[in-house]
Amino acid sequence: DGAEALLRQALAASRETLGDTHPDTLASINNFGSLLYARGEYAKAEPLFREALEGRRAVLGDSHPNTRNALQNMMACKRALAASRPKQGPNERCACGSGLKFKRCHGKAASS
Repeated sequence: DGAEALLRQALAASRETLGDTHPDTLASINNFGSLLYARGEYAKAEPLFREALEGRRAVLGDSHPNTRNALQNMMACKRALAASRPKQGPNERCACGSGLKFKRCHGKAASS
């Protein structure tokens, strides 16, 4: 859509003219991630939020408000990703590779 195209252009121009770690480039990265997050495209937003967070930590430090904002975005995206994954039923084989049913591996039966 139009917003995505504009954000892609702004990010590309910022990377080219200012470099990947300039605060304005990091803001563009974060903004693009925010658009994808708002659309529910969490898996696409996550690497952008990660890049913005890592860059802001390196350039601005952990205590800067923009770094804290990037951390909040990253945490919200991780929560949304986890919530969007299909839930595993208690009678399905556990994804951990144990070969047990989920309820035996991690449920109440696992502790008995």
